[in-house]
Amino acid sequence: MKRGEAAEDFPPLSPKACILSSRSGSRMNSTELGHRLIRHYPFASESLLNERGIGIYVPPSYYRDENKRYPVLYMHDGQGVFGPNPFSNSSWNVHRTAEELISEGLMEEIIIVGIDNYGQERLNEFAHPLQSSGIPGAPDIICKGESYERFLIEELKPTIDGLFRTLPDREHTALMGSSMGGLVTYNIGFRNPHIFSKLAVMSPYFVRLDLNTLREIPFYKRYPGVNNLALWLDIGEIEANILVEHVRGVVEELIEQGFVFGQNLMYYEVPALRIPRRIGQPECDRRCCFSSGSRAKQLKPSCTAEKKSD
Repeated sequence: MKRGEAAEDFPPLSPKACILSSRSGSRMNSTELGHRLIRHYPFASESLLNERGIGIYVPPSYYRDENKRYPVLYMHDGQGVFGPNPFSNSSWNVHRTAEELISEGLMEEIIIVGIDNYGQERLNEFAHPLQSSGIPGAPDIICKGESYERFLIEELKPTIDGLFRTLPDREHTALMGSSMGGLVTYNIGFRNPHIFSKLAVMSPYFVRLDLNTLREIPFYKRYPGVNNLALWLDIGEIEANILVEHVRGVVEELIEQGFVFGQNLMYYEVPALRIPRRIGQPECDRRCCFSSGSRAKQLKPSCTAEKKSD
């Protein structure tokens, strides 16, 4: 659809989408962002006992070819995926990046689902427990990552697959997130390689520094039996040193357990990036290409070994 043309609406909700409704009865709304229509649904979750917005982008050919099905990219922190994040007033504008790359033949058409975080519960929902008591050394975090995982896999994904013409198998399902969203992407993806085949883990919050004791508190764990994922991992070069160090360590561990650098593992250290949720156009291009399965020429990662030899 070209700029200035009337936006096509999505089909009405089907009976399958009974969960895709607001407990308060509020109606869904549509917003024209750039040159594509993004529809925002209020989604009530039984696993989390709360409600959040879901934004959905469909590619240019979605209504022209009614027999075609599409891969799906799920993204956390959906408030900033398609429009300005109310917390930072910045946006990834992923739909615009996707359409530019599609028009240039650098990636295939995909459906993108932006999942709003739940504000004050974001930290809790994006954290998986490392042991039965939660995360050792982080008593302030009530780990709800497993409930968020159930919401995504058992509630949201089946609804999206029922409402839209998706390719629902693992080979065509990707997950992307930044900071704590990167952490939950890592955990959900490695815990469910039968659901997701591609992960984009951006500036993951793998560790916290206790400012009183200077103790490093890991928020992640290893999944040594899993190496059948395609993984994009990145970190900003001027972020906290311990974050960079731990991300490099995870890359080395992944190579040890069977990931092949340059094939199913890409690692990129973003120059001069400090704020994980404010990514520039080149970085967004790389992540979108990787998440769609494309091997675009922009993919020029930095290798852990190369960094250490500088």
